[in-house]
Amino acid sequence: MIRQLKYSGARVVGELTGQLISRYQENEELLLPPSIITPIPLHSKTFKSRGYNQAEIIAQELSQATGFPLIPDLLVRAHMTASQTKLSKEERRKNIKGVFEINAQYYPKSDQALKGSSVILVDDVFTTGSTLREAAKILKKAGISEVYGFTLAHD
Repeated sequence: MIRQLKYSGARVVGELTGQLISRYQENEELLLPPSIITPIPLHSKTFKSRGYNQAEIIAQELSQATGFPLIPDLLVRAHMTASQTKLSKEERRKNIKGVFEINAQYYPKSDQALKGSSVILVDDVFTTGSTLREAAKILKKAGISEVYGFTLAHD
């Protein structure tokens, strides 16, 4: 299902995810602090060819289920990278290093606007944690106090 969401445009998977999150939230309450929700960004070329960001679809659903605000463009992917899918842990770490930046509309003001906030960083699949770790590092440099990861699956 995640592969279909990511590569085949099956947005219904994102909607189903939202329903699952909502149902879980009703019964168990997600143990998350009041937070800003933001997805792992795609590079603009990847976004253009795919037409959507699967992490953003998941983030939208999480925002609706929790009521936490979504900032879909807090991070930008400054450099195009090779697909992580067939890389080793070390190759993934090197591939993603230095690729994220805070969106200029939030920075340099971010030390005031974002300082002390917590962010839920959303991606589709957690494999080695390289992507989430690299993005979290950038968010922390911008003054975010806590970063939590939210993914649909662990590979």
